[in-house]
Order: sequence, then structure tokens, then C-alpha cells
Amino acid sequence: MFYEESAENLVKSANVFAASSTITVMDSFPLIDKYFKENMLSTDAWDFYVTIASVGTAFFTVADYVPKEKREIVCNKIGAELIKFHPKGYQALENLSSLIDNYYSAGIPFHNAVGSWLAINLLEKSEPNEEEIATFSVVGAFIQKSFGSWFKKNKKNA
Repeated sequence: MFYEESAENLVKSANVFAASSTITVMDSFPLIDKYFKENMLSTDAWDFYVTIASVGTAFFTVADYVPKEKREIVCNKIGAELIKFHPKGYQALENLSSLIDNYYSAGIPFHNAVGSWLAINLLEKSEPNEEEIATFSVVGAFIQKSFGSWFKKNKKNA
């Protein structure tokens, strides 16, 4: 029951996390604050992409934490919740997964891959600069810390 409930609650929790992180991130990262103020970033886009990045981070741990016999149920539930969240939610998760796989093959750390994906999508540029990637990689690390043990039982001991 734990895994099914965790899968069911993942997208909603990730969306709350995304929406509530905006002010903190703006206060912590002058570059992101500047982009919001110059309308280069919108809260709608932030909420969508940070939600997907958070869901994707948890999704990548299913094989590590979820028993084999429950994985298909959990993955299907995540997919269904993503489709309810946004018509392009599942497609965005596939896009994130593809980029993470490519970056992993190149030896790039997970949080850097997530950060790069966020920068590419939020800034709508195919090649973000080093400062943008570095800044969004810190956001990726924060997401990894927050959602990397989503499916782990006894998270307090993690």
C-alpha cells in the first residue's frame, strides 16, 4: 500500500513543492530572480517544469526502492497522475528521462542533468550558458534531496 499511495501522491506533492519554491529560489538565486523580474521565467512554466523534474527524480528511484512485483503498478499510477496534472506531463517526463539517460552515459551527475533540463526548458534555449546551468544545477540538487528518497520506506532514517 505504501508504494501505491506514494505514487498516487507524488505529482500533487511535487506540484506543491514547485509552487512553494518560487519565492525561496528567487531570494536565493539572483539570476533566477532577475529572470522572473524580466519575464524570462513565468511562474506557470516554473511550476510545470519543477513538478516534472521532481516527479522524474522520484521516478528514477523506482528500481532502487520499489519491489519488482509493484513497479509496473507504481509506474502506471505515476503516468496516470501526470496525465491528470497536465496533458503534456507524461511527454515532458519522457523528455527529461531521455536527457538524463544521455547525460548519465556521459558521466554527468544526476542533479546537473536535471538542472540542465530545467535551464533548457524554462529559458527556452537549446544551449544555456555556464552560469545558468550552474544555477539550475543547484535547483536540481535541491530537487534530488527532496524527492530522491520518495519511494524509500523509513525516510527519516535516509
